[in-house]
This record gives sequence, C-alpha cells and structure tokens, in this order.
Amino acid sequence: MKLQLGLLVLGAGVAVNAQAVCTVSSSSGQPVPHVFSIPDITVNIDADAPADTTNPVSIQDAAPQGYDVKFDQCHTGDLFGKSSINMPGPQGGAWIYPSNIPGIGIKILWNNGGAFSNGQFPTTGTMDFTEESGGTLGTWVYPANSFYRVEVYKTAETLNLTPQGQNVALLPNNYAYNWVTSDSYGNAGQVLHLGTIQVNSTPSCRFENSKVVDFGTVTGDMINGGLQVERPLNFAITCRTDYGSYSSTASLSSESASADASYIAVTDQSGAKDSLAIKVKDSSGNWLKLDGSSSETLSNLASNAPAEFHWTAALMSQPGVQKHPSEGDFTAHAEILLQVK
Repeated sequence: MKLQLGLLVLGAGVAVNAQAVCTVSSSSGQPVPHVFSIPDITVNIDADAPADTTNPVSIQDAAPQGYDVKFDQCHTGDLFGKSSINMPGPQGGAWIYPSNIPGIGIKILWNNGGAFSNGQFPTTGTMDFTEESGGTLGTWVYPANSFYRVEVYKTAETLNLTPQGQNVALLPNNYAYNWVTSDSYGNAGQVLHLGTIQVNSTPSCRFENSKVVDFGTVTGDMINGGLQVERPLNFAITCRTDYGSYSSTASLSSESASADASYIAVTDQSGAKDSLAIKVKDSSGNWLKLDGSSSETLSNLASNAPAEFHWTAALMSQPGVQKHPSEGDFTAHAEILLQVK
C-alpha cells in the first residue's frame, strides 16, 4: 500500500488599515513645526505694585506665523492640544506658571489669528470635520496669522531680588508647543522659543513735603564778624524695595548759588542778593556744594526703613561783604536732589 502525504497550506488574508493619521501636508512648503521666537525681555516692576494674577506687568507677542501649517489625513475624533515644556505646571486656576524668581509668574497664550479663545496652556481638544467635509476626514490647519503671547505677572507682594547681576525669571529655551494626535513634542506643528526674561524692580519712595528752615529774627550783630546763625535741616526718605535693602544719596542744587557753588545768595526784603548767604552742612559737618558735586549717602537701609539726613543750614554774611540787608523777611531756595539704589 502506498501512503501519500499531502501538505495542506492554509492561507490567511491580512487586511491592512492604510488609514493615515495627521501627516504634515506637502502643500505647506515651509518648515514644520514652525518655531515662534520672542527675544530677550526685561520687565520693570514697581516695588509697591500689588500681587495681581489678572493684570500682567508685561505683554509680549511673537510675530505671526506667516503661512499655514497643515496636517492632512486627520479624522474626526483625533486629538489636538497645547502643552508646556521645560518649566513646572501652572499653579492655581489662573494658568500662570512659576518662574525661577518666586513671585514672578508666566502665562503663555495662543491666538488663532482672531481670538485667544481657549488659548491657555495646557489644553486638549478633539477634531471634528463633519461640518467641513461632510465626513470624518479633513485637514487640520494652524493659520498663517496665528501667534503666541507671553504675559508676566507679579504674584507676590514682595520679591526677593539680588542687587548684583541679573535676576532671571526664565532662561532661553523652548517653552510651549501645539500638537496633533498625541501630546508629544515630535507631533508639534508650532513651537514657542523664549529668550531670557529678566526682572528689574524700581524702589517706591515717600518723601516729606517741602522743608522750611525758619531762622527767626536775625540782627546784624548776630552775623557780623564772620558769625553765623545755624538751624537744623532734617529730612528723610523712605523706600520700599524688592532687593532687601537700599541706599539713598542726597545733594543740593540752587539757581541762586554763588559762582563757586559754596553758598546760596539770600534775597532780602528789597530784592537785593548781595549781603547774606546760606551754606549747608551734611550730617558729618561737611560743607555741601550747591552744584550736586558733593553729597551724602546712607547705605544698607532695610526696605521701608527711613533714610534720615540731619543737615544744618547756616546763615552768614557773604564772603568779604559788610553790607547790611534791608529790614524785613528774607528768602532763599534750594533743591534737595535724592538718588536711590
């Protein structure tokens, strides 16, 4: 008996789903993803500005994209979204991200060319082409006039800044992207690159009203022979600062200063300015010039602590002059110039 063995080959047909998922359109003709760039930003903040998560202290917009970024073969139900990168997630409900400076927050927004509707980060949505194509297939487009916006917020009443060097809230890097199908940088159609964000704070200061030095009644005998009548000239400035401490420098200026800027020419009752003079000493007893060339500095003052200057105004005869002024009131004016660091 002859035994015949037959080999039975069973074939299985494999059905291949050739459905593509959101591929970059060849019609774009431009780099994808498009990288938006906002250059270095220096944000100036007043020290007394309140913490505010509604009103930003700085707004910067990137230039519009300039061309459509398209993804073909997308389907109703595919995902799209906006995500951040290289910084921690937003805190609270205001979509504000913390920066490297506590009390400085960053918000990133995306505009579709017409509105910031649902433009905060992060968000996720679902594509729907049913109205556009009458089916499930369509092209996902990031419009040519779309752009990113960066807003900087002061989120704390007081900042802790260093007076030396830069106070950098963010270093240059990519910080946001718009993606299709799944949250991955590799699926990005748009990317936001930020330059350095640096913060400067301006001290907020309170100064007393105009100071008046009253010499009272002065007789010729009181200032003859080089004598002088001295009265205190005390004043203070108080500053709030985000740098922990501040310094204040005070100097003098007067339109009635002598040629050598050593004294103020006093105007007597008759309007003459050729008899009396006022000179001013600083807290250490040094004579101050009236052209700002000499000054007194108080350093390392705590925020909100007053810088108190204890000066002295001295009334005397002008050098080499023996003339008596007219009887009656006399006046002299000078400006105290204050600089704060």
